[in-house]
Amino acid sequence: MALLILGSGCSPSAAVAPAHAAVSGGAPEEPFSPVLAWRENELPATRGTWARIASPLVALPRLVSLSGDADLEVLSDPVGLANIALGSDLASLLDLGKPIDALIVTSDGPVRFAVSLPVANVAAFTRGSATAWLSPLERGRFLIAAPTKGRAAIRCELWHVADPIGFRVLCGSDLVTLNSEGPVLLGRLSKRAVKGDFRIELPKSLVEATLSRVPAVDSTEGTASYRAGHQLGREWMRTLLAADAVGVEAKLGEPDIDLSVELAYRDLSLSPELAAWLRASAQGPQISPEFWRLPADSAFGFAFAGVDEPTAHATLEPMLSRVEQDFGQSLGPAPLPKAAIHDWVEVLRALLPNQGRFVVAVGRLPLPIAASARPNPKSVLGAGSAPTDRSGDWIAFGLAADPVRYRDAVERLLTLYRERPESTTASTASAASATSAPRPPDFLLTRVPKLPAGLPAGSELLRYGAVAPQKAGGKPLPPDDVLIVPSSGWVWILVSASDATLVPLAQRLLTASADYSLASREELTPLAAGAPAVLGTLSFAGLLAWGDDAAGRGASRAATLPFGGTSRLPVRIVSEASGDALSLKIWSRLSPTALADLRALIDSKPSSPQ
Repeated sequence: MALLILGSGCSPSAAVAPAHAAVSGGAPEEPFSPVLAWRENELPATRGTWARIASPLVALPRLVSLSGDADLEVLSDPVGLANIALGSDLASLLDLGKPIDALIVTSDGPVRFAVSLPVANVAAFTRGSATAWLSPLERGRFLIAAPTKGRAAIRCELWHVADPIGFRVLCGSDLVTLNSEGPVLLGRLSKRAVKGDFRIELPKSLVEATLSRVPAVDSTEGTASYRAGHQLGREWMRTLLAADAVGVEAKLGEPDIDLSVELAYRDLSLSPELAAWLRASAQGPQISPEFWRLPADSAFGFAFAGVDEPTAHATLEPMLSRVEQDFGQSLGPAPLPKAAIHDWVEVLRALLPNQGRFVVAVGRLPLPIAASARPNPKSVLGAGSAPTDRSGDWIAFGLAADPVRYRDAVERLLTLYRERPESTTASTASAASATSAPRPPDFLLTRVPKLPAGLPAGSELLRYGAVAPQKAGGKPLPPDDVLIVPSSGWVWILVSASDATLVPLAQRLLTASADYSLASREELTPLAAGAPAVLGTLSFAGLLAWGDDAAGRGASRAATLPFGGTSRLPVRIVSEASGDALSLKIWSRLSPTALADLRALIDSKPSSPQ
């Protein structure tokens, strides 16, 4: 913000002589008594990015120190910045221990800004100084005029606004910006309540412009069903992030930093299904205790609170409808009849978490995987599908469900897959030959007949693999093993390229070892309180290592971080509803070790393949 102030190329108005005699005493005299006042409902909507620093003297040096960026060093001296803008005499009369507000507009041409500064000694400020003086412009506005030599090329004025705002110094890139943005900055925005040391609010237009640059799903990647689900997830994410207001707030504790992000939806722009889910999750649902059983070194893990079954059902319907459109073409060379597709969707509905809470996590087991346990390149997918070393990677998904009913749904899934058409029918063969050769199934699904030792009764081991290449001319994806483990009212679905990974993972989830579960991590203690909609955690080391290739470049990169990226970041998401307004509040806490690793991660570049 201060860099914008110093970098502006606009010139101030020409200096003018003082318009009144010096004022003595503890309060200013005429012509400073007239005040500016506005009707808030007549002010235009906020067009730019708004920021508040609760105490520049305290917060700015700390923020610069935490950033570790030498280019921002100038921001650590707010008094020096004020001297450049106003001259040392008037700058010394500001109160930089109190909040300052800024508004930055980037939507219509060059960057423009306005900054509001509190005045500590109004009487002395209105007397001016040897190097700067005040000249009246209109009711309640006074130009701070001074010779231009050695001073920043910005325009500064003193505004007298109706109580409780009072006198504020307003500096900006130009007169037009002060005229248009000053009333908004000192009117509506000055009354915003801020709990943290720093807050920034992004306008909806800026968020939408950023989201518009998110690339679409590659039409050649993965199976048709994968693409459908990926596209739906992207659309939901775009909808969720395209809030009417996005606010980011930081509280600089000692030694941690609390970060909060608020997404506010004021015009019910959300889809009815997503809005219903947010409202239901705002009623104080409970996170499943199974979250605390997740491995302590998960790359990330999240738990979602349950909602009532009708709401969950309605939320999942768009996804099921999308899958229903594409599934018939994914299962075989001939399109499935509508009745068969309906059966598939019903099985999916039974398998999805539409009856309550669920958890999800991904990671890589920290134990070596024997070469003999790695996937066979001549698997059910045929030769030529040998993967890189993914055998330690895993995905864990758990949901509240009746294990018997869930196993029945799995059996039905296998039956439907075995009964799918293997070749085109007479009616479809001619149509297929008229265009192109019949397309093979996008994926294969089989049961592994012999379960590995050490699994509870009722477990199922399936093998799933994509036949279609991810990219045109590429190779098919290697297969994954899917282990389904029942656990008294709960079902775990574990996915990995090797059952040598799945078995120890299942055993650790079932026993919840004190030295291996999330419950053992002190950084996550703040997550135990409250009734959030979502709880989560992640680590930089886990994210870098998960999905790594045989060369281990991600794990090697994590090892170069100051603290190895092992600190866990807690995440809490709370949903709130009030009338027609909805909001999501996302909170996390960064420890000093996590901050150091984050800075190093931002500054570093991934190593190139050898």
